[in-house]
Amino acid sequence: MPAQQPKIFNLFHSVQNGVEKVGFDIYDYKMLFNDEATKRIIREGDSIGCFYIESPGMRSLLKKMKSDTFEMLTAISSVIRPGVAESGMMAEFVARHHDPSRRKYLVPELEDVLGETYGVMIYQEDVIKVAHYIAGLSLEEADLLRRAMSGKMRSHEAMKKIKEKFYSNCIKKYSPDITSELWRQIESFAGYAFCKAHSASFALLSFQNAFLKAHYPAEFMSSVLGNQGGYYSAAVYVQESKRLGLKILLPDINESEIEYTGQSGLPASSTANCPAGWIRIGLMAIKNLSTNTMNTIVDKRNRNGKYKSLRDFLRRTNIGNAEASILIQCGAMDCFDVNGSLDKLEPAILDKLEPAILDKLEPAILECSVPMQSERNVTREQNAALTRPMLMRMLDIELHRRKITTDDVFNLFADSVMDVEQQIKNKFTQKHEANYSIAEICKIEYETFGYMVTRHPLEFFNAYTENQTISPAKELRQSKGRRVRAIGWLMTSKRIRTRKGDIMKFLSLEDLTGTFEAVIFPKEYEKYAPLTISMGPYFVEGYVDKENGDTITVTKLAVLSANKALRAKQFDDAENIFRNTEKTLGEEFRVIDSMREELVYRSVYNF
Repeated sequence: MPAQQPKIFNLFHSVQNGVEKVGFDIYDYKMLFNDEATKRIIREGDSIGCFYIESPGMRSLLKKMKSDTFEMLTAISSVIRPGVAESGMMAEFVARHHDPSRRKYLVPELEDVLGETYGVMIYQEDVIKVAHYIAGLSLEEADLLRRAMSGKMRSHEAMKKIKEKFYSNCIKKYSPDITSELWRQIESFAGYAFCKAHSASFALLSFQNAFLKAHYPAEFMSSVLGNQGGYYSAAVYVQESKRLGLKILLPDINESEIEYTGQSGLPASSTANCPAGWIRIGLMAIKNLSTNTMNTIVDKRNRNGKYKSLRDFLRRTNIGNAEASILIQCGAMDCFDVNGSLDKLEPAILDKLEPAILDKLEPAILECSVPMQSERNVTREQNAALTRPMLMRMLDIELHRRKITTDDVFNLFADSVMDVEQQIKNKFTQKHEANYSIAEICKIEYETFGYMVTRHPLEFFNAYTENQTISPAKELRQSKGRRVRAIGWLMTSKRIRTRKGDIMKFLSLEDLTGTFEAVIFPKEYEKYAPLTISMGPYFVEGYVDKENGDTITVTKLAVLSANKALRAKQFDDAENIFRNTEKTLGEEFRVIDSMREELVYRSVYNF
């Protein structure tokens, strides 16, 4: 009886692609590799956020290659590996890609073996092919050579025998110089090279990432931020999102999920000016907010609806002062605007007070019972600025209320006392509490999220950035080969040793218009090394690379001084962070004067 043959009923993707939900198939390779927007990202190196191709070195290589095919991206993913790059063959590969006349082969037989990669060995398979077809080793010996150079074979004796056979076979056909050069090329990169399948899988994932970034930027960048990984810090991805035209929305207890969320092409509200879409910061980005609190906020909201007021939020979540303060200060409760979050001081409540108590009330407090026209006409953003300090005051009241209601001692007048206390406190706060300045908001954002949302750090250095002698990043390509001055905030940096053992450094910088690289060679690095441990902002002067136009070879470098910037220009709101904000004597008197309200509370309690 003949053996039964296995039957293959169907083949499935290893990951369910959910085409019905998203409207596209990420595994449709014909569509993927021919999508023009995706190819533009690959070709121009606009790949921040995309797996494996987002590093400064990789983006620079993509710009040099100007290639957008899957096959070439596969080669690029391997050629950037340390062995090829350090041997000088990466630069040669780029040159041969653009100039066919430079595609020369060490021996004629190499054209058949390495024609696809212009005669440069970039894959581990290339080692096997050269060792087998050129040096005459068996396939088994060629694979042993590959494994040995990858550090996977521990037998030094076996390696010695393979090397001897390689030389003895090659010397029969080629000169000693050619034989030695073949061995050097193999030896220089084999330990770091990818196998082609590995490189191809990386290139495929890079293409898929680029497709998502091109067509679904908000969803893609929000996922990158939610991963809390990648080559760069979250601050870099936030600024990249802004450059893509996305609006970054602060966390919101009524809107935010635990992770970052985003939607492309639709505004988050009727007033949001974000044609490209929006990203909402997730609760996970808030430092010192516990996982249990995040889950509670989202779970209670999903079950019982949005939070209507600070009191409602505290009652339903039961979180403490520390975490509630963080949420208020970072803007997560800006949804409680002035008109929506505060109760009006009803005249009926005042009527219930004793005349003796009313006599002690400040006239200004009573005037607050009817909002002024200028207060009613404030915008949403102004409401938010007013609300945060007010909510901080209200938080104290609500926590005091919680203490009274949970006290073991029964208080017959507890409700009346707390109602009067809150009404008076709210209206006094609305009248007298100072708004958070732009500088204070940015400082809170940086401390809470690790990055600024409301302003970019360079916006505090307008005296420099608006100087006509400073070249914006987006205009550097127009100055190839010329001497320029530029200002940038640090994205990332890398320090390396040259072949001579000297140290040099690469700085990846961004300004308000784009990104650029600053290369500090050993001679300059000796002078400026202590300055390069800062986040910046950096002032750099040097020559723009003639080939790419996005790299400056540094001749001068400095870290900008905020004090000098402010001396060069009068203060504005965005620069108050650099001023001495200590309260004046007059402000101290007003604070002391405001303490009179304590007399009101004491009178109420005594009553």
